Amino acid sequence: MAVKAVSEVYHGARLFTVEGEGATPVDVMSIPAGTLIKLVCVRVKTATTNNVNLRVGDDDTIDGFILAVAAFSAGALYGFDVDDFGSYLKASVSCGAAGADARVGIIGKFYTAAKTLKLVLTGAGGASPGIFQVMVELLSFPL
Repeated sequence: MAVKAVSEVYHGARLFTVEGEGATPVDVMSIPAGTLIKLVCVRVKTATTNNVNLRVGDDDTIDGFILAVAAFSAGALYGFDVDDFGSYLKASVSCGAAGADARVGIIGKFYTAAKTLKLVLTGAGGASPGIFQVMVELLSFPL
């Protein structure tokens, strides 16, 4: 059996700045087919004037990466704590003693078709826009 290098797999991270204040999802990035998103983190650069909940997901599930978290403190970072993880980042196997937190590892989501990464704020009526830095860690495979 021969092994032949076909092409490179791109591994990297992308950083985006998003401004938003309403419940309409903001398109953060196009996700090409063949991409595995391993992690999404959000840093509040400038807070809105009202308390808001922040969610990050895609066309299929609006909170697949980050569940609704109260994002109203400048400098706060979301997406590294297992309690922030949406369904795409939670392991489905249990681990540890009974009653212990059974969520382990980072799973991610592999895209076989192109989609869009989205950020949405809720409870932001009348708020001034907040500025959010969104970091996406990904692998991109040639299909």
